[in-house]
Amino acid sequence: MASWNEEVLKWLKAMGSATAVDTTPYLQTGNTNTANTVSQLQTANTNLTTLNTTSAATNTALSTTNSSLSTLNANTALVAWQENGLKGGTLYIAARYQASLAASGNLDTIVVTGAKPVLLYSRNISTTGSSVNSTIFASPTYAGGTAGTVYSTNRVTAVSPTLTFFTGATLTATGTQIVPTSYMLSGNGGLLGGNTGGAGAIGAPVYLPASSTFLFRVTNSDTSASNIYAQILFYEGPI
Repeated sequence: MASWNEEVLKWLKAMGSATAVDTTPYLQTGNTNTANTVSQLQTANTNLTTLNTTSAATNTALSTTNSSLSTLNANTALVAWQENGLKGGTLYIAARYQASLAASGNLDTIVVTGAKPVLLYSRNISTTGSSVNSTIFASPTYAGGTAGTVYSTNRVTAVSPTLTFFTGATLTATGTQIVPTSYMLSGNGGLLGGNTGGAGAIGAPVYLPASSTFLFRVTNSDTSASNIYAQILFYEGPI
């Protein structure tokens, strides 16, 4: 724009010299227009800067929203799979109880998945002690054990589970830890006073492959013996 105005001004000056026409008013108008053009461009640049800043803030807000939606979608998907598993008869519960598990003692359960992969929704634990922790290992080495019972949550159209689990097995190697150790800390001297124990879900959902062996370990991290109840809720099939 500036170069075009300069050319016009040169042309007006040349025309004034050649024709004796007073081109001063046109030159003044041209200068005024040039100044106005510069001012308008500066204003436009300022507006563009503001727009870019606003766009950056909008992008940040959209990124946060997308992150929240991803979490919501994941939670919604879990609920949907759980509901479908319940309707289809492929949602199951397995549990065990151990009285007076010694301080620092382990409650070990060998879990063997069958022909279907397993979506482990939750591990629920109750204890009369102040705290427990839990983790899962893959490919443990063990011998023996007593098979436990797996129950379908659908008593109308139940499907036989392919997962099996064993208690009392002789463990010679724990295998590879595949989830972080999770802790449930109920503490001592709560509102009721004394050692109040605790109960709740522990750990996050885990998707386990078919035809694989795992060690589910619950450890009594109290300094005294505690009664422990452990339960898992899971779905069998692809997700």
